[in-house]
Amino acid sequence: FPGHDIWRENGGTFAANGAGHFDFTNASFVSWLTGLIVDFVTKNPTIDGIVLDYIRFSNSPTGPLYGNQAARVAAISSAIQAIKTAIRAIHPTIRLSCWGQAHQGTPIGKTWRDMGNDMTQWVHEGLIDIGWDGLYEDDPSTAFQAYEGMLQSIAHGDRLYPVVANYTTG
Repeated sequence: FPGHDIWRENGGTFAANGAGHFDFTNASFVSWLTGLIVDFVTKNPTIDGIVLDYIRFSNSPTGPLYGNQAARVAAISSAIQAIKTAIRAIHPTIRLSCWGQAHQGTPIGKTWRDMGNDMTQWVHEGLIDIGWDGLYEDDPSTAFQAYEGMLQSIAHGDRLYPVVANYTTG
């Protein structure tokens, strides 16, 4: 996003692998993202849903609101509400969903809620219609154990869906 480096955490600094995180505390970014999604929905009237992927802050101590879980969740919740309100004004029945982890664990040991993603609560509150729980593990049996734990910890299993995948670290 040339000319818009302030939309990224740390003023545009991305990790060496090309990964980066947007700054959901930046109102101009949230406005731009909402406008982009509205434009897409407007130009594609038959679309029935939008999935927000990678909707979280980084785990970096230099990232916005690091260490303030509630403020991070509130910032992203506000962005999701802006998107939902805008797209429902155009398409009242469109579904809004996101990726997260209902079982609240990540390979690096920080919860997704620490990174501002509280997908389970968003489903409970009706902020999103569907949550996609990415269960990524080296051993698929570990992913299925995590899935079982997720089912025991949620009340809206009809709107939280696991996506089980594995990856190799060797």
